[in-house]
Amino acid sequence: MQYVYILRSTKDNQMYIGCTKDLQKRVREHNSGDVSSTKARLPLELVHYEAFSNKQDAFAREQWLKTGWGRNQLSKILSNTLKVSAVRKNPPRLSVSNLYISTDNHLTSNTKSNNKAFSESFGG
Repeated sequence: MQYVYILRSTKDNQMYIGCTKDLQKRVREHNSGDVSSTKARLPLELVHYEAFSNKQDAFAREQWLKTGWGRNQLSKILSNTLKVSAVRKNPPRLSVSNLYISTDNHLTSNTKSNNKAFSESFGG
């Protein structure tokens, strides 16, 4: 399986979109500071992920989520998740400046509520 995922920084509320075949390992790498593009924004929380059986489909989805239309869709499908985040801290804004592109071929996406058991493994 390939996963497209979205992480939110609890430090600055910025969102990160990436893709990986081992989501649990990748989230641990992000939160341990092993990923240069997110290490200054720790801690991170997994707010969304999507599973794909095909790597090319996952990559295409990640690229689409980084477009204006994709950001708009994320704002809609994550509206309740982002409201919960607002209770903890200021709500994240999905904009060009908040979404940074992975330089190591890892992506992000899917709400914790869609798979409670999986998200609980990340402390969510």
